[in-house]
Amino acid sequence: MNRQVRHDFLPSELLDLGHRLARQEKALAAVKDEKATKSKLYGKQIKRIEEAIAELSGQIDAGYEFRDVEDQTELFADAPVPVTDKPRRERKQ
Repeated sequence: MNRQVRHDFLPSELLDLGHRLARQEKALAAVKDEKATKSKLYGKQIKRIEEAIAELSGQIDAGYEFRDVEDQTELFADAPVPVTDKPRRERKQ
């Protein structure tokens, strides 16, 4: 049967533990940096997707959108204006 006894670390053991602790601290810092970098990347991707969803939702809700079309008024600027013999009626308000 084994029993537990107190063991005071030797200076060489403390040095070895210190080196192991330092390596673990560096590994933790590296993983935290990687997490922060990926979190920023994912945050940007999420924001882009949320903006696209908001735009699509707005279009569906409104039922219309404004689109750029070629202005054709200049194309017909030189065309003769049709003249009709009929008098124009104005609406009463």
